[in-house]
Amino acid sequence: MRQYQCPNCGAPVAFGVGFCGNCGTAMNWPTQQPQPPPVYQQQQKRQTKMGIRKARTGVGCFVQTIGGILWLGCGLLMFIWTLYVLFSTFGVWTIFVGLILAPITYVASIFIIWFSTGVFPVVLLIPYVLSFVGMAIISLGSKISGED
Repeated sequence: MRQYQCPNCGAPVAFGVGFCGNCGTAMNWPTQQPQPPPVYQQQQKRQTKMGIRKARTGVGCFVQTIGGILWLGCGLLMFIWTLYVLFSTFGVWTIFVGLILAPITYVASIFIIWFSTGVFPVVLLIPYVLSFVGMAIISLGSKISGED
């Protein structure tokens, strides 16, 4: 039988006893002894938590995938643009430089267009900025799925 404590002195008291054996305080018990929740309710709570965790993981993976597609697509667009500008401006050998130093040569290709035409190519900054947005979305997806 489970032991309870007297509210007055804290001595152990068995359920259903009328008075505390230590200090004599009257015990006011409910009509029935409190019962633990049934096993099926505990299982339902556990399954609900697992379902929420699975949903968070699924949403997080989806968000990460969207961010990855955006990041990869913009990176590929920047890479192709860089090779095009370098090849058309300087020749074949610059393709190897573009392969090795793609992020730097992309910015360099923006300056090449800017200095050769006199107009700053704002449109070329869009994939550059969107690639950073893609990385931020990937990070957000890992936070959603609880990967931290």
